[in-house]
Amino acid sequence: MTDFDRACAILSELYIGYSDDPEFRDFIEYNDIGIPLAHFINDGLVKELDPSANIYIEETFSLLCKSLGYKSATYDFDCLDELFEMAPSREE
Repeated sequence: MTDFDRACAILSELYIGYSDDPEFRDFIEYNDIGIPLAHFINDGLVKELDPSANIYIEETFSLLCKSLGYKSATYDFDCLDELFEMAPSREE
């Protein structure tokens, strides 16, 4: 399973690289709490979160995995590119 810090890094990559991409605009807008929290954690702007805030990030990461066709978020990803490359919805 992707650990919390890597999930934050992946969501931050998505936010920085794809926030203007029409394919992800709705996803980013819907997850308007989890994605910024993950980005702030990844950039070191926030050092600690209340445990209830972690739930937003974990749920957002799970939704990202499911939106890409994964049945669950139990895979171990290192980066956003890896998550995209292995995505079942991108296979032909």
